[in-house]
Amino acid sequence: MKTYVAAVWLFLLAAAVASQERASWWLGWMILPIAAAGFLHGPAHSFLLAVFSSLAAAVLLVVRTPPDFAAGVWAPFGLLPFILWNKRLLISAEIESWNVKKTALENQIREIERETKGIQSINKELEDSIHRITELYGLSKQFLATLEEDTAIRITEESIQKWLTDIPKEKQQLIVQKARELLETGPAAVKDLVQFFPEERPGTEAREKWGIMVGQLALGLQRVALYKQIQRLAIHDSLTGLMVRRHFMERLEEEVARSKRLSKELAFLMIDLDEFKKVNDTYGHLVGDVVLREVAERLQKSVREVDLVGRYGGEEFGVVLPETDMPMGAQVAERIRQTVEQTPIPAYDERIRMTVSVGVSVLGTANGEIVKLIEMADEALYKAKNSGRNRVVCS
Repeated sequence: MKTYVAAVWLFLLAAAVASQERASWWLGWMILPIAAAGFLHGPAHSFLLAVFSSLAAAVLLVVRTPPDFAAGVWAPFGLLPFILWNKRLLISAEIESWNVKKTALENQIREIERETKGIQSINKELEDSIHRITELYGLSKQFLATLEEDTAIRITEESIQKWLTDIPKEKQQLIVQKARELLETGPAAVKDLVQFFPEERPGTEAREKWGIMVGQLALGLQRVALYKQIQRLAIHDSLTGLMVRRHFMERLEEEVARSKRLSKELAFLMIDLDEFKKVNDTYGHLVGDVVLREVAERLQKSVREVDLVGRYGGEEFGVVLPETDMPMGAQVAERIRQTVEQTPIPAYDERIRMTVSVGVSVLGTANGEIVKLIEMADEALYKAKNSGRNRVVCS
């Protein structure tokens, strides 16, 4: 294509120079820039070719015979349209370059906006996480500040109301009730609180909140339940469930002080299982444990709620009867004796018949002294044993 354009351009140039008419000047105006523009695609190269072509045409027009000075002078002015056209090309190229830069900048701006939104989203999640961690820290502090069951339940209820606002009130109350039941059961059962809620979860946000919160609730409730269990073990015998001797003596001191303050009588019973060693030797200690548990349960059922029953040691039990005189204390002791004697105790494949001996003392006779009260009941129990067992002796 360039060869054809160059040939046409040379032909026209030769025709213009050879012509004797005045028409040769417009060839320098029109043909030369057009031919130059078609010869090369690049604006810079086209411009240089047009310049040299116009100058060559001017020289040829001047030196020809006869010389055409007017046409030679006007020939270079044929560059004006091409200069304007080349300028337009340069401006277009510049505009295109700026459009490319503009597009690149717009893409960069959009990318920066996307990154900014991502950073903002991360910052929001970070803020939410910090807020949740702060709340969890406050929740942990609340649980650490208490070992009381009622307070732990209150903290649980407030936390659920605060964190799970999209859960209906009745559902929240069910969760709190479940937490209370698990707390009563013990620290191991509190873990079930984690599995209690899944079917009630309405959405992702609630699931996330529950997942974050339930761990803290479970830990706090387990701590309270564990303390409650330890406290129970510290004051109750693990086998019979009765008060251990230390706690039993502490409560006896409290009741004695109260009886003195109110000028009330108090009875004390010392109870011992007759020939319990034979049970262990004959049937084994597992059967003996069953017998101890059953006798302890019958003791509890034979007295009032205000009365105190404790395991004094081995197969010996103590009973404190507030506001009870000697006749009434002896009556309670006889009821206990009959309750143990009348019904055999089922223990595995055996049915064990047991009897008890009981010694009774009262605070007035002991001159208000705890040591004397216990000694008198112990002496009465010794007499009951030596008198044939399975009887009540009052001191």
